Amino acid sequence: QYNRPDIILKRLGYSSIDLIQSYYKAYEKRLRKMGFNPNNFEKERSFNAPEVMLPESAQWFVETSQPNYTLTCSAIDKLYNIERLFIEVNGVPLFGYKGKMLDKNSEKKVSIHENIPLGNGKNIIKISVLNEKGVESLAERIEVIYTPTAPVSPNLHVIAIGVSKFKDSEYNLTYADKDAQDIVTLMESAKSRYANIRIHKFFNEKATRQNILSIRSELERTGVDDQVVVFIATHGVLDDELDYYLAMHDMDFTNPRLGGLRYDELEALLDGIPARNKLVLIDACHSGEVDKEESQLAEAKEPTGLVKTRAFKKVVRDKEGIGLQSSFELMKELFADLRRNNGSVVISSAGGKEYAFESGQWKNGVFTYAVLEGLKNGTADKDKNQMITVSELRDYVGLRVQELTAGKQNPTSRTENLENDFRVW
Repeated sequence: QYNRPDIILKRLGYSSIDLIQSYYKAYEKRLRKMGFNPNNFEKERSFNAPEVMLPESAQWFVETSQPNYTLTCSAIDKLYNIERLFIEVNGVPLFGYKGKMLDKNSEKKVSIHENIPLGNGKNIIKISVLNEKGVESLAERIEVIYTPTAPVSPNLHVIAIGVSKFKDSEYNLTYADKDAQDIVTLMESAKSRYANIRIHKFFNEKATRQNILSIRSELERTGVDDQVVVFIATHGVLDDELDYYLAMHDMDFTNPRLGGLRYDELEALLDGIPARNKLVLIDACHSGEVDKEESQLAEAKEPTGLVKTRAFKKVVRDKEGIGLQSSFELMKELFADLRRNNGSVVISSAGGKEYAFESGQWKNGVFTYAVLEGLKNGTADKDKNQMITVSELRDYVGLRVQELTAGKQNPTSRTENLENDFRVW
């Protein structure tokens, strides 16, 4: 409410109007993404936060050999009915990012009883509630260490999407399907770490929106300790509304809504599934954070020489020329980004205003080449402990792609789950 750099800069009188307006826009966007109505700030009485209360007998730290933890607590709001329950385990929402709707006849005080499946090892459980005005409580935290009586052998689920051949051949790529197959081949070589490896390949003609969304039923049968890796190599496409689509084989490039896989649909595919170790790798243009509400984007520099882009349309230069680029990037820099997500870690090949490159020199997309190199050769193992975690892979790929493209392409981590830095390799 009071984090308002736009007001401070305006009163100091030394900043440009454009920059002040951008700060204000970032403030408004932050409120919208958190689900707050700024009108709530006008009347002190109307802005009220509920509270989650654990019983006095509750233990903050629990060790168990039982696969489930029974949560019992209550929530209260002095003014408004409690509408929604959120439970996260290691940063992954138990009921999906929208939470669990409580009874339509919910009251100002509710009792909560939930059976929470535990993953092997540490389980950091956070509980919060939302009232009918869209205001969320602070989260209560319980840590449960689960040691199973028998060894746990998780399954690996790999969803590989690679599109080099499109219905409209004008947009064909060279290495996208090979990228996806190379990732599959690498993951299949890790059989000793998993009980089963289940591969779902969607290459070229099979890469349709309907086929990919149909995999949801399979993911709903995953286990808590299972790992899901989604890899996508294709064109990244922005429509006229600056919604981000991943180009499928039969997509209409003049209207990505027809046949394109919207990024929101990809997120929903992984939302609320039992598996908690979820990694998404996207080798496509405009795969970083793209500000939907920006009317224009900065012009991306086209490559020369050995590489070509995984994009088909240039965007125009930002007429404002504001150094901090879009209000989305500005918001992330200034404010805590408290949007809910599905608990996945998403590493993407290029920033929101960049192209992604592929090259005959590497026979892969540059991003994919760096992922394969880091895992296969172990060069991403920063601490040399014979294990590569999500954060190690993210850091390695980011630096390596910058090096390979002389700074023209800079991978981003679109979403990070800081509480679940799981092993990838």
